[in-house]
Amino acid sequence: MGNAMSKRMLLAALAAVMTSACGGDDDEGCDLSKADACGGGLVCEEVQGGKPQCFPETAITGKVLNATSQQPVAGARLVALDATTSAAATTVVTSDAQGNYRIPVKLTRSTDTAADVKSVTYTLRVESEGFLGFPSAIRQAIPLTVNRADDANAPAQNVRDVALLPLTGVNPAELGSIAGKVAEGAAGQGGVLVVAEGVNGTSGATSTVTDTSGSFMLLNLAAGTYDVKAFVQGKGFAPVAALSLAAAEDKLGVNLNADAAPALTTLAGGVNLVNAPAGANETSIVLALASTGEVPRGLSIQTSGQRFSLVGIPAGTYDILASYTNDNLVLDPDPQQLPRPIRITLPADAPSGSLDVGTFKVTGDVSIVSPGRDDVPNEPGVAAAGLTFRWEDDSSETFYGLELFDAYGSRIWGSEPSTTLMPAVQAPKNATSKAYDGPALLTGQTYQWRITSWSNCTSNCNGALYKPISRSENLRGIFTVAP
Repeated sequence: MGNAMSKRMLLAALAAVMTSACGGDDDEGCDLSKADACGGGLVCEEVQGGKPQCFPETAITGKVLNATSQQPVAGARLVALDATTSAAATTVVTSDAQGNYRIPVKLTRSTDTAADVKSVTYTLRVESEGFLGFPSAIRQAIPLTVNRADDANAPAQNVRDVALLPLTGVNPAELGSIAGKVAEGAAGQGGVLVVAEGVNGTSGATSTVTDTSGSFMLLNLAAGTYDVKAFVQGKGFAPVAALSLAAAEDKLGVNLNADAAPALTTLAGGVNLVNAPAGANETSIVLALASTGEVPRGLSIQTSGQRFSLVGIPAGTYDILASYTNDNLVLDPDPQQLPRPIRITLPADAPSGSLDVGTFKVTGDVSIVSPGRDDVPNEPGVAAAGLTFRWEDDSSETFYGLELFDAYGSRIWGSEPSTTLMPAVQAPKNATSKAYDGPALLTGQTYQWRITSWSNCTSNCNGALYKPISRSENLRGIFTVAP
């Protein structure tokens, strides 16, 4: 494919194609509660300052491709989520034989005659048999703002494609699935993170998110035994325990129902900002599932004060992460601080219903300059030839250690940070760049580089020779190799 297509595939993005909108002349408007409120292929939508009217349907569209071969992926499952709340915004759709997909979305119109709409920002979750889901590992969901219904006579705009990475080391034909529904009474619960965790000798975990109907399907499961659980702030769901799955089995009807009186926990703690850059006075606390590293909807908080509190945490095992978002701050990596991340199992670790986890020390980051400075990976592709990593000099460092990870999360350059061994890839004090000299990088593939600043340990070392003093942010340093 040409350069235009390659750019559209940057980190597997999403797209919006919207048909033209012109309201009806019916003063009575339409009934939003009725699926067939409008005829002729129109849909009933809200109008700011007026009654609901009938409009041509708006949709997010695009194509799902194999990131390695660039061939279409048929049967991929896609759902749109609200980018702010992570709530499900649509039901699941599947890509056709050519990889094309179309996700209808609801909008609020600014008027009953114009194409203007109230802006809504979405992300996509995409999964398919035999492929790594998106987003995953270092591949971030890229927000898409829908703020206008297109003129039907104009060329389609904002069209991008979703590129999925094939699974490695497995035979997709031997993998199975688990499908069901998450509900509270008769009401399906959308935007709930559902996880199948291997138990009784079965390793690994797989996840998905329910659509607006509460339906889910967990893909690419090896034969084994799984606990199926659901996670969202403020609710608890009875898990399905020790579910047996045969090779290539598709198990249906695995339903997770809300507990009438769930065991929910309140988490409290503190944040101490040290050596923070100017303007960096707010950071985040998130609870990531220990089994998958994902953050269930609602289990994150922004805090600008010294204390934080997060309520409504359902039962589960979590890693508490501080300063996980891009805010020019990172959790202090000094091992003399309390062990971080803190892993907790609830409600066992909080029998009273509340838990104080102490204070997180947060410091200024080692600021990445290129590639991958942007909050989301919207930079043009990076040339592999002459690739050089650049950063802003940190303070008080003795040397730097660098690492490079592929889209599967595997380290391919550098070494595990160690307080007793020098990094395999290093840069000297006051350096601000390092040329890449590792394995050949693949065209169209996504990578993340990370950097840590180190100093010699001189006191309270407990056997350590070196101590980390800062590092790059969790969600920076991500780039895609240009063709």
